[in-house]
Formats: sequence, C-alpha cells, structure tokens
Amino acid sequence: MPKRKWDKYAIKAELHRQGWTFTALGKRFGCHRTNISVALDRPNATGEKAISWAIGVPAKELWPDRYPKSATSHRIYDSRRHGPCTSQKFATGADNECAA
Repeated sequence: MPKRKWDKYAIKAELHRQGWTFTALGKRFGCHRTNISVALDRPNATGEKAISWAIGVPAKELWPDRYPKSATSHRIYDSRRHGPCTSQKFATGADNECAA
C-alpha cells in the first residue's frame, strides 16, 4: 500500500478530525499556537513534534523534504556542495594588523 501524501491542508484536516485545535495542541506541548501553524509551512521542531504526536504519523513521513534520508546529507549546510565554512577569526583585515 503506498504511503499517503501529506500537504498542509491534509495535516490540518487530520488534526481537526481527531479533535485538536492549534491552541489546544500548543497548550498540551507548552508552546504557543503559532508554533503549530508555522510548522505547516516551514521547519519548526516544536510544532512538528506536536503535530506528529497528535495525528500519530512520524514527522519524517509528514515532511519528507525536511528530513534527510541518509546520514551523509545535511539539513542546514552541506559543505560538499557549497565549500568549507571559514572562520572570521582567521580573516585578514585591519583588526588583525592593529593587534600585532
């Protein structure tokens, strides 16, 4: 059986089918209701956890694009794709010249 495709409207409908409002879910998880609603559109760990718990579906299944499938992919920054991140401590400039 294929997995169900979840979009923000299906997630919100399932929450309401199970008797949850954003306010009630926020109170249950000790956060504001906007944490819940924001999670429908963009990553929000608290909101994702609450929604996932309320409807009984893992967050990785609800938002597969937010969770990498392999351990080698990075969610925020991929240095293999964008190059290594350099520290400002090692940057040359006026501040370093005056310190000498």
